[in-house]
Amino acid sequence: MPPKASIIILNYNGKSKLGSLLDDCISSALGQSYKSIEVLFVDNGSTDGSCEYVRARYGDKVKVICFDRNYGFALGNNLASRFVSKDSGYLVFLNPDAVLDPNYVEVIVNFMEKNRNVGVAQGIQVFMDESFISLGGYVDSYGRAVEFVLKNVAPKHPIMILWASGSAMVIRRKLFNKLGGFSPELFLYHDEIDLCSRAWLSGYAVVSIPFTRYKHLRGGI
Repeated sequence: MPPKASIIILNYNGKSKLGSLLDDCISSALGQSYKSIEVLFVDNGSTDGSCEYVRARYGDKVKVICFDRNYGFALGNNLASRFVSKDSGYLVFLNPDAVLDPNYVEVIVNFMEKNRNVGVAQGIQVFMDESFISLGGYVDSYGRAVEFVLKNVAPKHPIMILWASGSAMVIRRKLFNKLGGFSPELFLYHDEIDLCSRAWLSGYAVVSIPFTRYKHLRGGI
């Protein structure tokens, strides 16, 4: 029996800010070739009716959780992770302005199942206009986050990175819990760098896998 993967879409006013892209995101999560999944739409205190819209449109296909206020990315996702099924083995943190390839979860989870030292992974992040791709990143000697951004080329094999993007990050659930999740004092940004750094310090690798991809609006919400 393959381990269950829980796709968590943390939203804030996505209905009004993203329009049809929000539906593209949710549909891409529901349309994964990996069958042992659940999709959680977790609303961070939106004021645009996002929660009601998703509940009415998708019914019981999506588990909808509505928070009373905006907890930010880090704490919001930490709280969201408490609502996944008890038998879930992987968490997929998906931004509402990102759209997964149909095989995204299957490719990454299968890779991680075969490589037990890998704790966190991402596929290729593709800009919406397909002008550039991102493979994750590292931190330079000045302490600045540096992203691996390339044009018209992609590696032919997985590469180790310091941090995977939080826009479509896959992490082992037990590892996420062991690390205490994202650092809640980081309301937004740099949260994935902190989490992935702690994963490395715990003995797990972080990997960019070029065999699947997702499109990301980047800054869309």
